[in-house]
Amino acid sequence: IMDIVKEGKHRGVVVSQGTDQLAVTTAYMTFHLPLKGIPVIYTGAMKAIDMPYSDAASNLQGSFIAALDDRFIEDNLYFRGQLLRGVRAMKTGRGKFFESVHYPPLARRQANRLVYCSGESGEIQREYRERMDTWKKILSGPLLFEFPLEIYEKKVEMFELNPNFDPEILDNREFAGLVIKGWGSGGIPDTPKSRALSDKIFRWTKEGRIVVIGSRVPYMEADLTQYVVGNRALEAGAIPAFDMDPDVALEKLSWICGILEPMREVDPENYTSLAKKMMLHNFFDETQSDIASLEPHIGKEAAGKLRISTAEELDSIVNIMKASSVDTNAYDEPKTLPGPMSIRIGEKNGARVA
Repeated sequence: IMDIVKEGKHRGVVVSQGTDQLAVTTAYMTFHLPLKGIPVIYTGAMKAIDMPYSDAASNLQGSFIAALDDRFIEDNLYFRGQLLRGVRAMKTGRGKFFESVHYPPLARRQANRLVYCSGESGEIQREYRERMDTWKKILSGPLLFEFPLEIYEKKVEMFELNPNFDPEILDNREFAGLVIKGWGSGGIPDTPKSRALSDKIFRWTKEGRIVVIGSRVPYMEADLTQYVVGNRALEAGAIPAFDMDPDVALEKLSWICGILEPMREVDPENYTSLAKKMMLHNFFDETQSDIASLEPHIGKEAAGKLRISTAEELDSIVNIMKASSVDTNAYDEPKTLPGPMSIRIGEKNGARVA
């Protein structure tokens, strides 16, 4: 994808893969290779292309239509007639098999074009484009902005609570960040074992590890203020995922822990503070975190420390992002991609799609 975008000869890219990790791939690429400047559309099929009633061909056709639509120059997922924001898509196994979580679908296919699903979708996309244009100006660098794969080698894990969960199993594991799928709205059950877990969360956060609590229930937001079992996690130093799907939260936390890693040893206090702020900040429409809702439980001052609220803080994040990214202008000429992995399909009004 980097080579195709760098080449500058294509208006869009279509990526097809198996559906089990399709939404995860889309979220990963949103953070790993943002601001590409062209649409990158991810798709798959519930039935293989050589099977009766396969949806493969129609999904590919719709993806190519989306890849030529300059309104959507970001990572999105196309499936069964609808285009979904990459960081909001989730496989459900029902209906159209992929749905948009806590966020409206962007567009639907109408013959050989895409139309906004609603006036709200159109307004959301226009606001998103304006925000991405602002980021490009702030970064004042190439439109293509890549974070090297090495930053994802930093250990970030995710686990789901169950009635027999024993937090002792995490004692000997090294991780920079942790996403926990909690009960209901993100609570930790009120049992002796769960109190041991809240004690460990307290210890981990004091050690500079970032702990994020999501919900194991699809479509449910993580609200740690609702019940005392969520309050306990909040008071121990965890932060809620709010409306982020846990898989998206995992990819985002991996990205944040990776690019902030140089700070961890030399300035651990600011590392932890900045990581939490970035986790709750909306970069690519992945969250609409309600930090104000935390104030009655952790105090106005503590809640204020979870916001990126000054130009200086934004500057520091921009500088860290620049320092962690690859200088795409230093790239050599695009490599020749292996034939079976690169299929160029025709031209439409002079525009090529890879």
